[in-house]
Amino acid sequence: MLKLYKKTKDKFHYWEAWIDGDELITHWGEVGTNGTDKALALKDGEEAEKILERETQAKLAEGYSAIAGHATLSITYKGEDLEIEENLDIRYDVEHLMNECLGWTGNGRCIGAEIGRGSFTINCDVIDSQVAKKTAKDALREANLLEGARIETREGKEN
Repeated sequence: MLKLYKKTKDKFHYWEAWIDGDELITHWGEVGTNGTDKALALKDGEEAEKILERETQAKLAEGYSAIAGHATLSITYKGEDLEIEENLDIRYDVEHLMNECLGWTGNGRCIGAEIGRGSFTINCDVIDSQVAKKTAKDALREANLLEGARIETREGKEN
């Protein structure tokens, strides 16, 4: 998958594309929104990689570029009464949820988790920290995973 971004005034826009069988899928929008997607059926003899390259070059010409996240979003759960297996289940559920909600809104992805005695933290690489925080909070609430979650953002990319 290829993901490009463009900043206009105070907003980021995203464009991403991937090949799915005999289709090129493009997905674009303003960071924080689900955006729009379109499937382009490949004609007989068309090479998917060439079509992807052509579409990518058009976006680069419009000012889009590949960038890494600008911030880190961390979601921490603490609770001495949480069993290790329960921690792992919640951790995997939250990681999957964040990859879905941040990915489909063009705002980032999970980059790992830390788990310790009575707590765990899921870390995400994000483009717009404030939009990501709202997206994460809404998704956690909808999935009944908000209780006990502490959501923080740190500007700047962590290594």
